Amino acid sequence: MAVINDDDVLNKDSVINILINKRDSAVIIQQKKIKLVKFWRKYDDYEDYDNRHFNMFPAYYSSQAIRFFEDDTTHLKFFANNNINYNPVSRKMSLFSEIVNDYFGPFRLGIGIQIRSDGKTDSTATADTVKMLEKKQDLLTALQNGGGDISLNVKYPFIKQINARSLFHYKIYMYANTGFSLPILNKATTDFYLNYDLGLEGVLYAKGFNNKITFYNQTKAAYYFGNRNYRKTITDLNADDPTSFFMLQTSFGLDFLDGYRFRVDLFSGNKFVRTNFPASITFTVRPGKGK
Repeated sequence: MAVINDDDVLNKDSVINILINKRDSAVIIQQKKIKLVKFWRKYDDYEDYDNRHFNMFPAYYSSQAIRFFEDDTTHLKFFANNNINYNPVSRKMSLFSEIVNDYFGPFRLGIGIQIRSDGKTDSTATADTVKMLEKKQDLLTALQNGGGDISLNVKYPFIKQINARSLFHYKIYMYANTGFSLPILNKATTDFYLNYDLGLEGVLYAKGFNNKITFYNQTKAAYYFGNRNYRKTITDLNADDPTSFFMLQTSFGLDFLDGYRFRVDLFSGNKFVRTNFPASITFTVRPGKGK
């Protein structure tokens, strides 16, 4: 009868530990391979995206949505777009900055802030009329950049056409936006403003051979509405003014170095839109681009 000594027991434990470690390592390696295969599948879909000349609902993954909106694989999270808008009629200037954005599957979520300057007022108007006019102008001017002091927008890719042989390209996306104006200090919190707009936005553009200069036309068709304070501000001066309306915004612009944009904005719609939304000028800076 064989006698088992302590050394044999220790060797057995060592062998078992080695086998367990090898098994665990094999499981980990297998898990990594599975993740890699999943990544390759997403990557293949992502690369194939640019090989399609026309694609409806082109994004299923965040990587595809980033390519759709950013035109490259760079995901800029902070201060992605900074718009300076000037209204030559009201002489008001507004600064909008998208402070952060991120992607959740095919959806792009952005949060922005807006600051507005004082503009001209009618010297023949009464003090109350001036205040109401200024509030109305502030509200309507802010709508061009999402409205309010803080805005939250969600975008979803709808159509993209890419053909390397074509001079012109276009893309269309659906969007929904909410603007929120903070109440003034020492005022009731019920005095806040909420505005909403949703619709379709599309861009038709032509890039130069070296991708340094781009001519583009941007069109947004949207429906605008808001809460009680929003509606009251619009109708204070004229009770017949509509508090909800459809507006078509058409912009013609120039993008240079893929980081700086200059455009002219034109607005069309009902009489209220034509009266209160004159042509304006917008300059956009995209940090991290322009290289």
